[in-house]
Amino acid sequence: MRHETFMAVAHAVSQESKCVRLQVGSVLVKDGHIISSGYNGTAKGMPNCNEVVGIEIPIEDHHCWSQKHEIHSEMNCLLYCPVSTQGTTIYVTDSPCFNCTKHLIAAGVKEIYFDRMYDRYHRELKDEWQEVLDTCTEAGVKLVQLKGNGYTLLTQKQHYRRQR
Repeated sequence: MRHETFMAVAHAVSQESKCVRLQVGSVLVKDGHIISSGYNGTAKGMPNCNEVVGIEIPIEDHHCWSQKHEIHSEMNCLLYCPVSTQGTTIYVTDSPCFNCTKHLIAAGVKEIYFDRMYDRYHRELKDEWQEVLDTCTEAGVKLVQLKGNGYTLLTQKQHYRRQR
């Protein structure tokens, strides 16, 4: 399958999210086959974002509520994957946060493709985005933003040795 096909599947998966602000989906691919999918949401049995935000708590407090209660799509993809994630590729509708990036790297993901840049990276989270770029570069993980029929390679597959 092509990159665009896997990204289309990630967008379809994102529709399952109950988040009131941003619906994110991801698919994990190994040897050309989807081995797991995930979307952002709460743990099983917990209230969903759309059941709480704007009802019990103001919409302005969404970010704080989300950080405490929601699991990102990439993490759900890893948590529900039934096979080894070593050497896999992940397709995510939105750029990964630093926390997800380090967990993806630890799980053996070698390539991260995303569609949209998280809007807060352009404003208050510029330092976190730089950490994502630096960490992927240091770990030799390819990070690519897909754009229409093209793409932008954001990191090269390079391994740097840490000096002791």
